[in-house]
Amino acid sequence: MASARLAVVSRRPAASVIIATLDRPALLAACLDSLDEHGGNLDREVIVVDQSRADATEAVCRGRPGVRYARSERLGISHNRNLGARMGNAPWIVFADDDGRCAPGWGAATEGWIRGDGSPDLVVGRVLCQVSGRPLAAAAGPESFLLDGERYWAANGASLAIRRSLFERLGGLDERLGAGTRWGAGEDHDLVLRALAVGAKAIYDPQVVVLHPPPASRADRSARRKQFLYSVGSGAMYRKSLPGPLGPALAPRARRIFLGPPFDYVRDGFRGVPGASTHLVMLAGRWMGLVAFPGPGGRAAAPAPPAVPDAESDVGLVRALARLLPWPARPR
Repeated sequence: MASARLAVVSRRPAASVIIATLDRPALLAACLDSLDEHGGNLDREVIVVDQSRADATEAVCRGRPGVRYARSERLGISHNRNLGARMGNAPWIVFADDDGRCAPGWGAATEGWIRGDGSPDLVVGRVLCQVSGRPLAAAAGPESFLLDGERYWAANGASLAIRRSLFERLGGLDERLGAGTRWGAGEDHDLVLRALAVGAKAIYDPQVVVLHPPPASRADRSARRKQFLYSVGSGAMYRKSLPGPLGPALAPRARRIFLGPPFDYVRDGFRGVPGASTHLVMLAGRWMGLVAFPGPGGRAAAPAPPAVPDAESDVGLVRALARLLPWPARPR
């Protein structure tokens, strides 16, 4: 009996599924139901980290086999995902959103690359709108590909898995970034780019499908505020990454999103650009994140993971801005 009890306690699942949640018990219940329904034979533990003020989320988790519940007093998706990751012990960490739902085949596809030979170090899945069925990440189509400095954008924190050894080597998610912080997004892309910078193999696997609610209407004022915060986080992520080794690969996309809209406004006039007011909000957010992200003297919510030397200093800002400039080629 004692040996059997010891075997149960020491069992190590293949994956730790981490869900950080805040005041959305009904959506969380649907997420957990989808894991039960479409998790297949994937050997997993599910860790829910709750930032809610009420007790409804704990009630949702109570009595569910394989689900561990933890209450957190601090807001921030990155902090609470890091907390959940530390609670687990599986060799793979899988992040999911509380409002996402696993699609049919999710478990089998996930188990395929966990168990397969030559499996990658980091995997991002395909996130589809649960209403329209369209991908939420532009051009995240039905074909698999390797992520790099030009195609990191396929990453989405609603469906991202990483080897625990790599996650710990990187210092986890940057807790200054992401929902619930001043820099309201960019933590998923930042993690992928830091993984690529140390030579990790990262792939986009369209067979790992997660369904997600559609984005809020751009006409909604709260949606505008969320888009602004997302853009601030995106700018902060570029502040960290442009000075680093992936900077040259990131530069073309960065130029399009930082410099493209002003040229459009000059060429076509403000009213001639579709959705110009929303784009202006997003542009202001990106530039604020790029310029204002705290350097060593700034106040961060938590110690930052290892970064490129000087990436977040004034020198790093100059280097980041320099990457945005389309310098002409030197004459030969």
